[in-house]
Amino acid sequence: MPRDGDERRARTDMPNHNGRTTDRSYADDRRKEPNLVRMDTNRTKAERERDRGHNKSHDKGGSAHSNAQSRPQKTSSNNEIDEIDCINASEEHGNVYITRAQTLANAVLDLLPKTDESTPPSNKTVIQQLMSFITRSTPEKHHSSSAHAHISPQRITETLQQLAQARVDSKHLEGQLQEATRTIKHKDNEIDKLQKEQNRLAQLWQTTSEELQRYNESKHEIMKLNDRVNELLMERGRLHTELKHLSSLLNNSKPLPVHDIGTHTKASLDDFDHTLDQLSESSIKGSVEGLNDMIDNLVSNVLERAATIFAAEDASCQTSPQRPPPVHQDHPLLLALSQPFLNEEGRGFLLDALIHAMVIEDLNIMFFRFSVTPIYHGPLLPLEDIFTKISELESWNTSQRWRAITSSHLDKTIAHPKSHFGEHARAWGLEIANAIVRAYNADISSSEILHKTIKDELVAIYVEAYRLSISIKRDILTVRVSVYLYVGNSFDPKRAESVWAEMGTKAGDSVIGNYHLGLIKQLASGESYYLIVPQVITQSLLRHVGQVSH
Repeated sequence: MPRDGDERRARTDMPNHNGRTTDRSYADDRRKEPNLVRMDTNRTKAERERDRGHNKSHDKGGSAHSNAQSRPQKTSSNNEIDEIDCINASEEHGNVYITRAQTLANAVLDLLPKTDESTPPSNKTVIQQLMSFITRSTPEKHHSSSAHAHISPQRITETLQQLAQARVDSKHLEGQLQEATRTIKHKDNEIDKLQKEQNRLAQLWQTTSEELQRYNESKHEIMKLNDRVNELLMERGRLHTELKHLSSLLNNSKPLPVHDIGTHTKASLDDFDHTLDQLSESSIKGSVEGLNDMIDNLVSNVLERAATIFAAEDASCQTSPQRPPPVHQDHPLLLALSQPFLNEEGRGFLLDALIHAMVIEDLNIMFFRFSVTPIYHGPLLPLEDIFTKISELESWNTSQRWRAITSSHLDKTIAHPKSHFGEHARAWGLEIANAIVRAYNADISSSEILHKTIKDELVAIYVEAYRLSISIKRDILTVRVSVYLYVGNSFDPKRAESVWAEMGTKAGDSVIGNYHLGLIKQLASGESYYLIVPQVITQSLLRHVGQVSH
């Protein structure tokens, strides 16, 4: 029959549904602990009495041989029996604490998460240490009862404290894990947003690249079409010339009768067909626009070069520079450039306007102010007076015919236009360079560096302007086409455009220069139409520069 202590261990070791002992068993053990000790004490007393009775009966009924043997082997005294009983009681008492520790460990395991991934390493370590301790402390059959006497409640208390600390650490680590999970989720959301934005930008880049490619292809096709149109125009002019030549040969091969000479004398002048143009109006218009673009490029390149030169000069200048001579002209742009309060933006606007005005004025004087001669040349100026008389006395067709024939012969007077215009480009380019140097208040030696850039581009502009001047006088016969500059002191929106209208240009503002060439055509009826409206520089520029410079 099992003892009370064995029944208590059997009850506390019964597993719950998780395979571990319950907290209730542990509580019952704590409540029954005094009774258990008392029962153990009573049991040891009964056993003591039983052992004593057994020893007495054995002494009385033994044989002589037994008595002889019992003399050297005396029966255990009461003190020895009490000592053995105490050891047995200590063993039972230690088993109670061991069972309690097992119950507590299993209860802690029930409270912890069931998956290994969610259990912090610190909890596992403490539990493993506790279970190892319990295992080592569990009595085996071959252990002596005296070994269990060394298990103390203090050791169990320390283990419980470690378990409590492990639970606190577990909660802390769980909080950190939750915070890290939230952070990772937030970062994942940001990564998803960035990925979507990257995909959108990649799609936009692909769409833009495709549109740019289509634009380049269209531009290339337009350039090819323009080249083809020019080739056809040149071919038409060549065929027209051949046709005129063949017609002349055909007429000369059939001499007129004598009685018809007087009748056909006037008709012989009509072999010059004034109803056909060698070039179209659109071709002339494109040439004027191209010339305006060349002037823009000249100004842009010169100003960029000047900014580089004078920035380096300011950084390396150690002595007082030699300034160019003061400006004695009363041009509004030159006077504005001499003001000390100018900033870089204001100086840039004024120099842009000044160089445009100087180049446009020079081109007009050299090539476009004449009706017959394609270039300014003193001995040829009387031809202008002759054309004026012919226009007054003869018909439109006759004056156009005379103008075309005269311009065609004057074209042969300049065999090499590029070398012919070199000297004039050098002189006028130096004027422009000096104006820029004065605007920057820089050393006069810097004008030589700018001069070469200006001269080379001016020569190219002069050659193009000369060819345009010949074409509009020789190759356009049905109408009279002329390069047009605005003439007048007050701005008229019906006759010109302001180059910087956003600066607040108003009708009636003073016109201080021309910025782009215009083109006008005149009909035989005397009516005139703009093919290109000229652009002018007005007083609004000076107002704007004054505002941005203060």
